[in-house]
Amino acid sequence: MGRGLGEAGRWCWKARAGVGKAALLDYAVASASDLRVLRAVRVESEMELAFAALHQLCAPLLDRLERLPVPQRDALLTTFGLRAGPAPDRFGI
Repeated sequence: MGRGLGEAGRWCWKARAGVGKAALLDYAVASASDLRVLRAVRVESEMELAFAALHQLCAPLLDRLERLPVPQRDALLTTFGLRAGPAPDRFGI
């Protein structure tokens, strides 16, 4: 999965339990030492929390919010409770 500088990519695997998805992902992450890898995991206790996975993915990047367009930046700030305001449109996040 070759990528150029500044290009993003994603993988999605669907397979039964026990075939080695996690091991393959760990290997890929270890092999990508020059890339930033963001991961989110499903946590049963967080199923009822809105945007829990988004928070897992974006929390390490909050210091870069100023790079986002204002509508998306404002939506994330509100969604993560960093600023007061009405709940943003979920498609604006």
